[in-house]
Amino acid sequence: MRLRICGAGRLGSLLASAGTFAVAISQWYLVWLFARAVGGAEAVGEYSALLAIATPVFVVGQWGLRTLYLTLQRRVPWGVYLAMRLAGAGLAAVTVLAIVAFMASGRASLEVGIWLVILKVANALADLLYGRIQRGGELGLLGLVTLGNAAATCVLATVAVVATGSMAAGVAASALASAIACAAAWWWGRRVDGQAQARSATPAGVDWMYLLRQGLPVTMSQGLAALGTYLPVLLLSLVAGRQTVGVFTTASYLLTAVNLLGAALQTIQVTHFRTLTQADGVLALAARTARLSKWSVLLGAAGVLVVVACGSWVLGLVFGHEFRVGRWELLVLAIGAVAVVPSYVFSTALSVLNRYREQSRAYAVAIVGSAGVGGALLALGVPPLMSAFAMTGALNAIRLGAMVGFFRSRCRAESSQPVSA
Repeated sequence: MRLRICGAGRLGSLLASAGTFAVAISQWYLVWLFARAVGGAEAVGEYSALLAIATPVFVVGQWGLRTLYLTLQRRVPWGVYLAMRLAGAGLAAVTVLAIVAFMASGRASLEVGIWLVILKVANALADLLYGRIQRGGELGLLGLVTLGNAAATCVLATVAVVATGSMAAGVAASALASAIACAAAWWWGRRVDGQAQARSATPAGVDWMYLLRQGLPVTMSQGLAALGTYLPVLLLSLVAGRQTVGVFTTASYLLTAVNLLGAALQTIQVTHFRTLTQADGVLALAARTARLSKWSVLLGAAGVLVVVACGSWVLGLVFGHEFRVGRWELLVLAIGAVAVVPSYVFSTALSVLNRYREQSRAYAVAIVGSAGVGGALLALGVPPLMSAFAMTGALNAIRLGAMVGFFRSRCRAESSQPVSA
């Protein structure tokens, strides 16, 4: 029996957006908790450096399976998706554990790394299970599950850190919250996604190879995106201390609202984009993409003024005086952030068109450009923190420019094809 809760209407979309916001805010809350209750900028820097190592590896291990599950026309049994996700998460866990064991500065750092790997495994499984609910058309239910995950993360991590004063305990509590969310998503997903029960006429090995081929461009795109996001953190980890890494991380969280808006749009619009393209063609998709991008740029421009005017004061008030940064650094960071939401919009449009290779190329160009900007600024004697902010801005701007170019090229190619009688 197929269960309906809130569906994909206005209420469902609102709950899905709220869940996306809540999960990101819970991650921000963890950083705040470590800054205030564990070790200030040093603790935040250590946590951020470990995230910078683990996140790109786990993104690759996920192999874009949620995107494939939502967008592929060919039906592949749910069990194949699940088995591949477990295998990928296992390989990613082994890889990250080996890196952490080699680079850990002490027992405490190793413990944090181990619990972070467990957390990432739980999140990887939850990600695919959320896709199952999303494909079932229950955006409202997806929002409720992610809201519960976020609330459990905040409550359990607070209790753990206050009781022990340990960052490892906080990460362990977050892993427990994600495991609870996995169980809830598994239970509900079986009841809302009727297509998940479909059987394949092809052998399992053929389905595996098909998903491996289809997932390669998605994985390259998402993996490069994760690498680009954490590239400034990795650079700062090499050329500066943990305190500088911590300051950069907290300043970047000023732009949480921008990334949340982009992620929420992506979650909601992927189904609408696909339906619109199937019904009215790629030109209708191009028109909707253009409208959303224009509005997002206007909102981003307004956000620049707010960040520059209030950012340093907010950082000092929320995290502590050692986390304050200058307005020039904030200006560079905020200007680059204007391109974030439009990038989400064009990324979603390219995904619906199954143009994952174009996304990969856009991210690759952006990473090379960002690394070039950072290296040049450091060579010129620009402080590491300002260089990292400039890298982030360059990454966002170059990525958007490349995605717009690839999308327009695809639209021209589609519109120039002759219509068959």
